Amino acid sequence: MANADTDMVLLDRFAKSRDSDAFAELIQRYAHMVFASCFRILKDSNRAQEASQEIFFKLLKNPGSVTQSVGAWLHATAVNFSLDTLRSDSARVRREQEYASRQAREHTTQSPADAASEPTWAELSGHVDELLCELPDEYREILIAHYLQGRTQNEIAVELNLSTATLSRRVTAAIAMLQQKLKSRGVHIAPIALCGLFKDHAMQAVPEALRAQLGKMTMVSGPSGNLAAVSSTGVASGPSVVWVVIAILFACILAGFISMLIGSRRSHPTPTGNVSADISYQR
Repeated sequence: MANADTDMVLLDRFAKSRDSDAFAELIQRYAHMVFASCFRILKDSNRAQEASQEIFFKLLKNPGSVTQSVGAWLHATAVNFSLDTLRSDSARVRREQEYASRQAREHTTQSPADAASEPTWAELSGHVDELLCELPDEYREILIAHYLQGRTQNEIAVELNLSTATLSRRVTAAIAMLQQKLKSRGVHIAPIALCGLFKDHAMQAVPEALRAQLGKMTMVSGPSGNLAAVSSTGVASGPSVVWVVIAILFACILAGFISMLIGSRRSHPTPTGNVSADISYQR
């Protein structure tokens, strides 16, 4: 596998020939980013691992749905899936309502100095992922590549055929846009502090359990993989499984019938020619 292959080259190889090595390389490049994005929103490692599996399974089943950069598509899909998970969680909704009510009560008593303090990453992280998806593509993709994937500005500049100075200006502009969007939600943070929080907390190691699940997913990603009958948890499903079960039952019934027929023939042997002669003689 040539590491110099671009994401879109790898995706094209996988889409056209179900090249499992290409899919494995995409997992290697993006698993930590997808997991970290899900974790920042869900705040739970197990749920983030489950969500990450679903994100890569979506890519496995339909690589042609990626019309932008692979990193941007994976991040947006991870954010949207995680947010949908939270919206369907009634307990989470209740906790958010209780938190909002508590914050409103505290706001009436906090001093101006407290109100101007910098937010913590726990307060900021979910907003950042959600608002990243609202940035224009050219800015969003740069921030994801630099801060969430951990790639250097030089690497990104070479890939996009831009000068380092031009890319640096775009990064600065993108951070400023993100800061303004945060401000519109009542979150005030200086650009330099936002960059620092990004660098300190955006990267997260992939749990071994998740690596194992993604490894199994890679094994069924090749040309012979029956994606229609395999879910992201490795459980077979769909009409094809029903027909397999029916075929097995039919084979068992047929084998039982043949066995009974053979047993019946052995217990009631066919009379031979000598027996007939003996009967005639007796008569």
